[in-house]
Amino acid sequence: MLENVAKENILNGIRKSYDNAGELIDEAEILRDNQKWPRAYSLCQLAVEEFGKAHLLFQLLIDRYIDAEIDYREINRIFYKHQLKTSLSNEGLIARLTMFQEFSGTDSLNNFIENIQESNNQVRRLDKLKNESLYVSIISNDFQSPNEIISQKDFENIYSTALLRQLVFQFLSRISEKELREVVKMLKEQES
Repeated sequence: MLENVAKENILNGIRKSYDNAGELIDEAEILRDNQKWPRAYSLCQLAVEEFGKAHLLFQLLIDRYIDAEIDYREINRIFYKHQLKTSLSNEGLIARLTMFQEFSGTDSLNNFIENIQESNNQVRRLDKLKNESLYVSIISNDFQSPNEIISQKDFENIYSTALLRQLVFQFLSRISEKELREVVKMLKEQES
């Protein structure tokens, strides 16, 4: 599947994934304004996953440009797996924050980066909450509606998570092919 997509179209896929994530956040804000916490939660979690997809496609594009070996079976699998895209979203955020730290010569983000790394251990819980934000669940042998499970605080946590990714991944939606080639050139020079 992704092995058959042209490089130029992958760049388009990155932009569309980023834009779609932004639209999911916009729609979550409409639900938030009406205090519909569970559904607003699910849209923000889906946005986080979509940012993970943008990161996956960006990495695929870089790998193609540097002629790296690509496991398309794994890439295609990740493309559709919610928990894996959430993990990729975390990894992409960590990579960009680490790069910023190195570029700026500061270590002020270390605690923040550690918190994101720790949250990567919570991916299953986030996916479970996303499902519970949509469907009636059985918890301790009792049926519970999404409104009984997902709180305003749960929404605010995932909302801030989605907004941070929107900010940090913004460059992915705006990178030109020329800028991408410059990044690839720098990566190749680092390998030498």
